[in-house]
Amino acid sequence: MSKKGLIILVVCFVIIALAVGAGLYVFWGKVSGTATGEVAGEGAGKEEVKVKIKALLSMETFVVNLADPGGKRYLRVTMALEIDDKDFVEEAKRNVPQMRDKILLILPAKKFKDIRTSSGKDVLRKEIIDQLNPLLKDCKITNLFFQEFVIQ
Repeated sequence: MSKKGLIILVVCFVIIALAVGAGLYVFWGKVSGTATGEVAGEGAGKEEVKVKIKALLSMETFVVNLADPGGKRYLRVTMALEIDDKDFVEEAKRNVPQMRDKILLILPAKKFKDIRTSSGKDVLRKEIIDQLNPLLKDCKITNLFFQEFVIQ
């Protein structure tokens, strides 16, 4: 490779690196701006937008028999609930016994074939969220994260 070709290659690499760096800088500014509640075009004298900070509520591990014939399979699952506003985590904690009861009615009714796939787990996630949200008055569960999901 000639010196001229090498110089062109290095210059192109530097230009690409600068473009990527500038793009990341702009992207990072937009991401950090929305996380703090800043709104694009927000002028002086306007009200600040209150951003709800979500919180996680970890549940104790559940161990249940599945509804398969013979009752030989069991499910061990640990999950965390995402609450839409951290100010209402205490309300959610007060309702943990009721939430555990609802979950303990849902899990043993499932069969292995219903929850073995990722789409089956997503259906289970949505069902649990739909059953738990009516128990909460001032907040709602926006997501459910499986931390452990073992079927044996």
